[in-house]
Amino acid sequence: MRTFIFAFVIHISIFGSINSQYQFNNQFQLNPYNIFGQFGYNQQNQRPTTQQIYRPNNQQNIYYPQSNLYYPQNTQTNRPPVQTSPHPKLRLSETKCSEYLKKAQNSVLVGSLSLIPNIQGIQTDNCDASQGLIIGGENAKAGEFPHMAAIGYKNLDNIVNFKCGGSLISEQFVLTAAHCRTAGREKPSVVRLGDLNLKIREQNSPEKDVAIASFISHEKYDPNKSKNDIAVVKLVSKVTLSKDIRPACLMVPTNTANIQKAIAIGFGLTEAFTDHTSDIMQKVELPVKDLQSCRRLLDDQTIDESQICAGDSGKDTCQGDSGGPLQIVSTKNKCVYIIIGITSFGNTFCGAEDSPGVYTRVSYYLDWIEQKVWGSG
Repeated sequence: MRTFIFAFVIHISIFGSINSQYQFNNQFQLNPYNIFGQFGYNQQNQRPTTQQIYRPNNQQNIYYPQSNLYYPQNTQTNRPPVQTSPHPKLRLSETKCSEYLKKAQNSVLVGSLSLIPNIQGIQTDNCDASQGLIIGGENAKAGEFPHMAAIGYKNLDNIVNFKCGGSLISEQFVLTAAHCRTAGREKPSVVRLGDLNLKIREQNSPEKDVAIASFISHEKYDPNKSKNDIAVVKLVSKVTLSKDIRPACLMVPTNTANIQKAIAIGFGLTEAFTDHTSDIMQKVELPVKDLQSCRRLLDDQTIDESQICAGDSGKDTCQGDSGGPLQIVSTKNKCVYIIIGITSFGNTFCGAEDSPGVYTRVSYYLDWIEQKVWGSG
């Protein structure tokens, strides 16, 4: 008797559960994600395709959704499939930056000290740490700024004088200022890379001189107003990249906010109203000014979003630093710099109080740079 009651209860329980499931499925039909309407309802107002399961002994036939309910073979909709990407699409300059970043890394094998060590490779920064801090500056260290370029001008006596700076941004292009196209009557003829001291060439020095193939200024460069003061120099051949000669990255428009300090480098004057330039590369940390403060300090309302102001009393770039980079350290690798500005112009009295220097904003011209350097944009 107990056995019969127990079996009967099980029969009712199972049948009731199945029947409840059937009612639930009819009342709340599940819909594939790509045929939901605006509020989650099926736009077709149609049940999923079902199949009949035959039950012997005259048992009730019950409908079960097919196994392809969540991944239907035919959704009966004209809506195109949704394309998703785990990462936003990178700009060409960002892709190149990632490639150059690898040049600043070493692969090191590490493992545990257990009897069965787990050996794996990790990436480490391949440089000496930059010291965050060329008037008010200090000497740079060898290999600290491997993207720094010095632009040389050959005079009538075939003597090369370096009068502008620049930044290596690819294997064959240097970023600089448009006003560096000429220096008096002299035109740029050579770019020096990998050098720390322009006057002394040491044995086994990584420095390299590369002839200039063309100097490409921005088409709308206005020398009278110092607007669009940007250019790229194409070298006659690609350079071999190394620890001491390596491109910098370029600032993208989405990452320009909240930059309070940046580093300027160059071989320019170290004292105002003198002709004494530095043989050794100088570096200086500069406070970055917001646009309104810059206009007020310089009493110049023409300063706009295409420019950056940076500098303070006793800290500034000066004559001879033109075209050189204003930069920040990459958060991904302390050996890599991101160029945010190009030294353009400033007060004749370099480092004067309340008279910051003006730099061409790189992110503003990123489309132009990518088109000239990589043929994109």
